[in-house]
Amino acid sequence: MPHRKYTTQFEDIKEMLKSLTAKAIMTPRQNFCTLDPNLEVSVAEKILKDRRFSAAPIGDTQIHRYLRLEILIQNRDVQIECGKLAEEIQYRDQITEDLSIEELINRFASRDGETPLFILRGKSVVGLVTAADLDKIPVKIYFFAFISVLESLLISIIGRDYINYKLLLDKPNAVSNRCKNCEGELMGLEEFNYLMTREIFEIVSKSSIKTIIGITEEEIKDFKKFRNRVAHDNYLIVNTDDVKKLKTKQEKIASYITALQKETWLNP
Repeated sequence: MPHRKYTTQFEDIKEMLKSLTAKAIMTPRQNFCTLDPNLEVSVAEKILKDRRFSAAPIGDTQIHRYLRLEILIQNRDVQIECGKLAEEIQYRDQITEDLSIEELINRFASRDGETPLFILRGKSVVGLVTAADLDKIPVKIYFFAFISVLESLLISIIGRDYINYKLLLDKPNAVSNRCKNCEGELMGLEEFNYLMTREIFEIVSKSSIKTIIGITEEEIKDFKKFRNRVAHDNYLIVNTDDVKKLKTKQEKIASYITALQKETWLNP
């Protein structure tokens, strides 16, 4: 039978993912680790470190201020109450709970990664998000959806243009064996649909697809590592620079998908 055409549009996926918002990853108000402004700096620092928080609001009835772990560390030898180091919540630190994951990544990539975003409903703070929250499952679902679109497009083009794709593989029989093992389970899928990520990109690196999407060998290695981190629930955010790297990954994957879609439109 003819190769399976990929029909889902990138924009359709982005529309679906709009349901993944700040609300899905925020720490709600009732779960806040609030700090007493009268605590010593060293005590406040220990509380945040023990709970693995990069920031926490000061425990006022109406939340107007917050403390960053970074500031506490810088002043750990100063004998003052931690409330003296608190910062006012500015307009730039406020978001609504329907802000998309994509917009959140953009926000954090353009600001100090240690500075939280406070979620307002009306005039009340109902939650907060820190850069560390970008490690939560909804963000990984967001990226896995994009990666799945990319891999589906690549499989479609391989099935269309590289009938003899096995000639490009170091272990060509692995795909055949995988297909046979699944026979009867997923009837109707052609053999190339059983390609794994490493095999897909092995073909990409040895074919004109590499030029079509404008990917280098180094970027292929980087993409495969990132895909495994997303799929196996490993950390995406370890330090503040990782937020900017996450934005770069987002933009790269989007550019690969756009290039492939353009190719399929021009050469259906």
